Amino acid sequence: MVFTAAQLTAFFTAADYLGLSARTATAFAAEGIATPADLAEFNKEGLDAIFRNLRKPPRAIQGGPGRGAAGRGGGGHLVDVEPYIVPAKSQMRIIASALAVKYYDATARELTPANMAWTVVQRFHEEWKAIEEKKKMDVPDAPKLTKGLAVYKWLESVRNHLNQVIGVRNAPLSYVIREAATVDPVPPVLQLDEPFAEVNGSVEGEMIARLSHGHPLFKSDNGQVFDVIESALRGTSISPSIAQFRKTRNGRAAYLALVSQHAGRDVWDKLQREAEHKLQNVKWNGQTTITLQQHMSMHRREWITLQDCSEYIPVEVPNGRQRVTWLMNSITSIDPGVLAAIAAVRQDEGDKRVNFESAVAYLAPVCPVVTKQQKKGRLEVNVSGASASGLGSIGKTGVSLRYHKYAEFQKLSDEQKKELKEWKANNKKDGKRKGASVGDKRATKKMKGMLAAFSTANKEAIQALADSNSATVAAVAAGLGSASGTQTGQRGTIGAVTTVTPTKTPAEMLLAAEVAALKLQSILKGGEKKDKSKSD
Repeated sequence: MVFTAAQLTAFFTAADYLGLSARTATAFAAEGIATPADLAEFNKEGLDAIFRNLRKPPRAIQGGPGRGAAGRGGGGHLVDVEPYIVPAKSQMRIIASALAVKYYDATARELTPANMAWTVVQRFHEEWKAIEEKKKMDVPDAPKLTKGLAVYKWLESVRNHLNQVIGVRNAPLSYVIREAATVDPVPPVLQLDEPFAEVNGSVEGEMIARLSHGHPLFKSDNGQVFDVIESALRGTSISPSIAQFRKTRNGRAAYLALVSQHAGRDVWDKLQREAEHKLQNVKWNGQTTITLQQHMSMHRREWITLQDCSEYIPVEVPNGRQRVTWLMNSITSIDPGVLAAIAAVRQDEGDKRVNFESAVAYLAPVCPVVTKQQKKGRLEVNVSGASASGLGSIGKTGVSLRYHKYAEFQKLSDEQKKELKEWKANNKKDGKRKGASVGDKRATKKMKGMLAAFSTANKEAIQALADSNSATVAAVAAGLGSASGTQTGQRGTIGAVTTVTPTKTPAEMLLAAEVAALKLQSILKGGEKKDKSKSD
């Protein structure tokens, strides 16, 4: 868009542009800056030279013929010219505007009164200063291709790396490897009061999308991209793939060749199939060492894979509700806590049923695998503390007189190690363990008595726990059957497990579950009182 005469005057003199006086604007035109486009020819040093000229303008000839020496020539006399005032604010705006003009020219945009207003130029200048600071920083090392890293993942790392490296054109080097080499002659509309389009998101994004590959300095940036790729692939099995581009240092061609061979459509098709298969077919029943959190993390990873695929091939990325549906269908555990949690997720249409992360946060605490692992850990600690001789008696130094693993033994003090070694020596004969002494036999008998007492004392509690779990399952089933309209005695589905709906009403089943839970609580409290009386 060509500036009108009125718009040109406003650009140089208006307060929301350069803010010069009319007299100074005229002087700028004499120095070669009559339009905003003329600023593209000047760098900061050139503009500083103009500012100096205007502060000390050359003397001018004034008046007609005179009797003095100057008058004898018939040309008047020289007089001093009043300096042209260029305020510091205007100087700063002129320098920033010159950078903006070059930026618009590099991204193939016309200059308009709107994009050259100081509010827009100021936003550009803030981002530009950040880019210049990034350019001064040390260049990070290029990501190496390792055996455990897929090539398509490594290529993604290369793109991210090139986004951080500023080339000789003050733009991220990723503009070299963008998908389309040519730039659309019709640029997208600039975002309101911003020097870039909304689709590009920033000054850096605008340059990545719109810098020309025909610029004389493109060759330098292209060569730097090749150096990054060659360094990352050096010594790997796919290094020969870029050998043909080494002589010309054609980084763009090398990158596209790697994409074609190792990240083409067939690769993304395969990743899509594998991700969808895992999301819809891998089940979790809580009977293995895999926790529910790990299973749900797998769902999250595969969904991210589908998102990555959607950037290269047509893929229907599941929304929140579909993700939760696939997750619930994949859980086949019959654990009462898991079944109850799934039922709650299924009924919460406002959040957990349509929000995958909310469902994950709700389901993770009810994982039976984690509970089993925690109980197993406590049992191992208790059993390891008791030995067949003395039930893990404590020595004079406070050390437990039993077998210690190497790492545990190394943490003991020298006195404890010495006492433990003496204890072991006294319990061995000719390099072998002694036969069971009277004390050993008594200790063994005492341990057996304790284990038998444990079994007898807890048999009732175990039975009560089983009754409580059964009642809870039945109550959940009754609730689901009632909610879904299932008639008494019909089959219903909880998660992925088919059950028979009880003949009792949901209220009766909930009451039975509460009774069983109270019975279990009473037994456990009774056990605590017995333990306390024994200790007293």
